[in-house]
Amino acid sequence: MKCRLLFIMEAGPTAADDICVIEDGTRFIPAGTEIEHPQAYMLAHAGHAECVDDECREKVKEMDPAQQGAMRQVHTRIMEEMREFEDEIEEDEEDDDEEE
Repeated sequence: MKCRLLFIMEAGPTAADDICVIEDGTRFIPAGTEIEHPQAYMLAHAGHAECVDDECREKVKEMDPAQQGAMRQVHTRIMEEMREFEDEIEEDEEDDDEEE
């Protein structure tokens, strides 16, 4: 069963090293990476990935459509809040530099 990530994700401890990149000491799996795993459908159902094969598509169809994409919406909101927070920190640092 295969899926393709729609955006970069932090890699879990069991993720294969050959699909991971390391940024600031943290392992990530880049967007566009194809993942072959018996539970790949869960990433697709959550909205983190798209199905690559029929097996994955069929399994997603069996799941509750009301929940489809819910995790992606949560992830998107968290990422937006994180970016806003990082921007605020940068602005505060720039203000501090100007005062010196």
